[in-house]
Amino acid sequence: MGKPKGVVLYQFSVIIIIVSTIMTCLGSGNLTVGCFEKERLALLKFKYSVKDYNNRLSSWVGSDCCKWFGVGCDGVTRHVVSLHLRSISWDGIDFHSRHSDFFDEHFSNDFDSLDAVYLEGRELNSALAELRYLKYMDVSSNDFQFSEIPEFIGSLKQLRFLNLSHARFFGNIPHHLGNLSNLNVLDLGFNMLMADDLTWLSGLSSLKHIDLSKIEFSQTQNLNKLLNLNMPSLVELHLSESENLNVQVDPSLLNSSSMLANIQLLDLSWCYFGGNSFPSFLRNMTSLVSLDLSGSDLSQPHSFENLLNIVPFASELHFSICFLQNTHLSRIHVNASKYSNIQYLDLSQNDIFGEFPPFLMNMSSLSSLDLLDNFLNSSVPVMSGLLTLKLSYNNYNHIRHIGLWKQCHLKLLRVDHNHIQKEMIGPSTNISECSRYAMEVLDLSWNELNGSQLPESFGKFKALRELNLENSQLMGPIPTSIGKLTALKVLYLNDNQLTGPIPTSLGRLASLQKLSVSSNLLNV
Repeated sequence: MGKPKGVVLYQFSVIIIIVSTIMTCLGSGNLTVGCFEKERLALLKFKYSVKDYNNRLSSWVGSDCCKWFGVGCDGVTRHVVSLHLRSISWDGIDFHSRHSDFFDEHFSNDFDSLDAVYLEGRELNSALAELRYLKYMDVSSNDFQFSEIPEFIGSLKQLRFLNLSHARFFGNIPHHLGNLSNLNVLDLGFNMLMADDLTWLSGLSSLKHIDLSKIEFSQTQNLNKLLNLNMPSLVELHLSESENLNVQVDPSLLNSSSMLANIQLLDLSWCYFGGNSFPSFLRNMTSLVSLDLSGSDLSQPHSFENLLNIVPFASELHFSICFLQNTHLSRIHVNASKYSNIQYLDLSQNDIFGEFPPFLMNMSSLSSLDLLDNFLNSSVPVMSGLLTLKLSYNNYNHIRHIGLWKQCHLKLLRVDHNHIQKEMIGPSTNISECSRYAMEVLDLSWNELNGSQLPESFGKFKALRELNLENSQLMGPIPTSIGKLTALKVLYLNDNQLTGPIPTSLGRLASLQKLSVSSNLLNV
């Protein structure tokens, strides 16, 4: 008995659909096993146009380019949609952590786990124009030998993420980038680029993050209009080390700027805004959360206080290397009660001597404080809201000044590279000033403990994930209580004078990933 007519027609329709799909694929790039031939050949042309010093592109063989290193394909169409070929850079980890939500939402690859490439080429090969479905492209921190950014990138209209930073590009920024209307993230920072015009930015209506750090603006015809472009989605603007950025902005533009009102993160570090001549447009940035003015001169009288008054809504402030001294941070000049929004404050690498800045003690909102590389040596107050404290490279010489056993709420404490010389005595075995210790990261490395022993009380830091005591002139045995730190992932005890056996209790640290006990006198 034959099949019913309806079943036959259904099967025939399915066959027609399959054949049509195959023919469509063959007609639009010749789909091979895994990826399209045109896209595979384009990638190979790019491969042969660069020197691959780390040999990461050796996997670019065979017919399925979707399995190649750094290449990602759409799971349904099999078109190449991502090209992740960034080399290691100083800002790479920070940049990708800031945009982890973007990566998690759009791409399944664990980009941070990829081994870095290092590519060198005379230019960014135009064969990549064949990757018309590309949504993500990162070739940052490679070397394109002072070539210009190619105009073909403006034809990749599906791009949502483009990172060309730290890649030795030279010349004028091509206006064709304004065609990338779907772009969410654009990073052109730290090349040798100039901008003769910025009106092309108005085409990037979907842009959320832009980095124009170290761009030369001296020849820009309409620089003041940068702050009034129609970019309603923009929330991050990076202009670090930008040349000739200090211009007078038309006040009428400020009052009507929709872009300024939405920006949450502004990086103006090393733009040489000094004294009281802060950019007037800061007053209009009512959504501002994070401001970086590192490298500016805030040493003029009242300049620090004036700046805080200009950005009362900001909760994250970076003032590293701003020539701040104790007088700028005194209660006379700064009323801490007025700045209840500040949660993160970076005062690293300034000229703060001796006494812990008194105005900081009254900032109840403060959760993270960076005082690295100053000249502090007085007692650190207990600030119950503080979770992160960095005191590296100061002049502390007594562990009691740090209040190690009183800082119950701190999650991270870095006091490395000081001059702590006294014995590291723990709290009383009967009386503890803390019901529990929240510490997760503790760094006391590179101090001068001069034969001090590690107290058994270190076992009280139950939440500790990282403990660094390297090169601190410690003596004696490793306390068995270290085995109680079951959350510990990193333990550095190297370059000391520790003796005796390695305690068997270390074997209970199931989470431990990094352990260094070298350059000691241990019985191994």
